[in-house]
Parts: sequence; C-alpha cells; structure tokens
Amino acid sequence: IMKVQEFIKTLGYGVLSNLGSVADEDTLEIKASAVPRIVHFINEGLLRLYNRFPLKVSTVFVELTENKTTYTITKEHFLTIEEYGEERHDYDKYLWGGYDTPEFKDDLLRIDEVFTHEGVRLPLNDYADMYSILTPKYNEIEVPTTFYGGILSVVYRARHPVVTYEDNDVIDLPEPLFDALANYIAYKLYSNINTETAVGNANKYFTEYSNIIDELIQSGVLNTDCTEAYAKFYQRGWY
Repeated sequence: IMKVQEFIKTLGYGVLSNLGSVADEDTLEIKASAVPRIVHFINEGLLRLYNRFPLKVSTVFVELTENKTTYTITKEHFLTIEEYGEERHDYDKYLWGGYDTPEFKDDLLRIDEVFTHEGVRLPLNDYADMYSILTPKYNEIEVPTTFYGGILSVVYRARHPVVTYEDNDVIDLPEPLFDALANYIAYKLYSNINTETAVGNANKYFTEYSNIIDELIQSGVLNTDCTEAYAKFYQRGWY
C-alpha cells in the first residue's frame, strides 16, 4: 500500500523524470497542472490490473425465487440488514452480503466462480452442461430452473476504489505491480505527445508494462483460490 501523493512523487524521480511537461527539470517534482491527468491514468491502470489479477475477491449471495432465472448483481437488488429475514414481497431484492457487509458498493468487475449452498462449484458458461451458470453480462447470472429455492454464492473480482489526490487516499497493490502501474502511466502520457521520440518512449514503457504482467502471470504468484466461499455462508449469517 502506498499513498497516492507518495506514488506520484516517485514517478517524478523515475519514469517521468525526463518528461519536461510533467516533471520540473530541476527538482523533478510533478507539476501541479499534471496531477489531474496522472490521477486519471492511475485509476485507469488500477482498473486494468484489478481486472487482470484477482487482487480483491468478494462474495455476494443470491436468493433464488420462482419463475426467475436472471439475476443482476447491482446495489439496487441488495438486501439491507433490516430487510434480511423479514417477510418480503419485493422479489427484486435478492442479494445479501452478510452481517459484516451492510451495503453493496457496485464494485464487481467479473464473476469468477459460483457455488451452491452445499459448497459445490458450478460450471460457468458451459452450454453443454444443464447445471451451468451463464453470465450474459459481466454483472449478471442466468440460473437453470433446477436451482429454484436455493441460495448461490457468487465469487467475483472487485475493483479498486477510485483514488484522488487527497491526503489519505492510497493505492493498494502488491509490490511488483507498482512498477507495472508506473510504466502504464508513462506510456499513457508519452502516447499523447506527437513526436517520434515520444512515440518511441510510449512503446518502450508499454512493452515494459506488458513484460511485468506476463512474468507475473507465468509465475502464478498473484493467483488466489476462491474456494473458501462455501464457509462464508455460515460466517456471514446466511443459512
């Protein structure tokens, strides 16, 4: 974890030190006028990295109802603690995060796994399997009618919170990915300059970014196992 302001400072001493429009030539401090663009690219890079690697994995539970096969995972369908356990007639509320998750932040990037209440991992997007869960959209599941009346645990890849330049805002990344993020930001800044040198630098930084990603994928050090989702049924109070 690193504060946004600290990370931007390291960019001035590192990948952006030779970019005069962004970093001061003498002090190497990032110019105030460049900060909004850099923060924008930080958020863009974080979105890419959190989508590529399971850096933040969350679980939400789906209460299945009769004559309904499609469930959209957004906060509009999330049950509050007060609503959970009450007799309900609004069957458009079917998501539950547990007593330790009072609200849903709409942070879903992609659905990775789905489990039954008994802890059985279900096939995902296997059209040849009658028990397969389909994902027509990134935040939507289509459930076979076989599972009517049950509860499913949806394990998903979550996004990084949007960061700003405020004092307490932080970037939450494993150490190897800070270099990847720095190179991605340098690539974006250089790619917006229409000179031969800038284009060459943009290509250089994007290649370095891609190499870091490829090395981490091949090593497998950032992969996680999501099979603890079944236990969370009981830990979070849906049983």
